[in-house]
Amino acid sequence: MQKVPFFFKTEFCKCFLPAGGVSSLAFFSAPIERKGISRSQINFASSIYGFVGILSVLVIAIPVFVYGVLEGTLGQGEWFGLLAALLLIAGIYLLYKSVIKKE
Repeated sequence: MQKVPFFFKTEFCKCFLPAGGVSSLAFFSAPIERKGISRSQINFASSIYGFVGILSVLVIAIPVFVYGVLEGTLGQGEWFGLLAALLLIAGIYLLYKSVIKKE
C-alpha cells in the first residue's frame, strides 16, 4: 500500500475539520520541524496563510458589493459586515507590522 503524501493529510484537515488550519498545524508540524524550520517560523507562515485567506474573501466581496450598490439591494447589515472585514484586515496588518518592527 502506498503512503499518503504529507500535503494530502494537511489539506484534508484544513477542509474537513473545524478550524482546519489550526488543527492541521497542531497535528502535522513535526515533519516540517524535522526539515530544520523553527516553530516560530511555522506559526508565522500559518498566520500569513490565514491573513491571505481572509483577504481573498474581501477581494471577492468588493465586486459583489459594487454589484449590490448598482442594483440597490444592500442593507445596513451588509455594510456593517464589510466594515468589520476591513477593520479586521487593517488590525491584522498593523499587528504584522508591529511584530516585524518588534515593538
